[in-house]
Amino acid sequence: MPDFFIGSFLKWFPRVISGLAVLAAIFAYFGCCGTREEKRRHLFLGFLIFLFALQVLNAGLLMWGQQYVWSRDPLARALLITPLPKNIPVPLVEAVPGVFQAPSGYYIFYSLQHFWFPLLLSALLAFLFYLFLKMLQKYNGRFFETGETELGFLLALAVGWPKFVIFLPLALLFVVLIAIFRGIVAKEKYTTLGVPLLLAAVVVLATQTFLQSFLTPLIF
Repeated sequence: MPDFFIGSFLKWFPRVISGLAVLAAIFAYFGCCGTREEKRRHLFLGFLIFLFALQVLNAGLLMWGQQYVWSRDPLARALLITPLPKNIPVPLVEAVPGVFQAPSGYYIFYSLQHFWFPLLLSALLAFLFYLFLKMLQKYNGRFFETGETELGFLLALAVGWPKFVIFLPLALLFVVLIAIFRGIVAKEKYTTLGVPLLLAAVVVLATQTFLQSFLTPLIF
């Protein structure tokens, strides 16, 4: 059973929860299951909290999985009881030296660097993106429908770091393309950000899944 978690489960769990968050956002955004427009914001915030909780769970599982893998290897087992070297120039290490100089200091630092820091960075970027959308909405509300700022927050968290650097310009590209299409076909001058954000998130997550699932075995 532990080998299943270390292998398939931990490989697919973050992709599944991100994909489900985007699918739930799509259903809520387009009003499936009788969802009314004024309830979108609360639904997106609920999805956001649930997604973040699952991402925290995923980071904890990855931390446990790393400990499990190292404990089974005679050479790697020493990393679980090795303090972090004092000469590593990281402010966090200098701020709390007692934690990283403990016998499990290297394992704690490794877990923070590889599992928890990416999660916190993703959450910070998603929150800053949400603030940017709120400022843009305040400046010109015609680019937004109800709940689209919260939708952007949710999708940015689902995409996460480092895929956010692809998600953002791709969303802007879709804004331009959809605006041009609507201007030609429907004679409408403006478009809101909801559909471009959803399209960008779907493309980014689908591309990641394709690359990791189909191309990686061919390359390696």
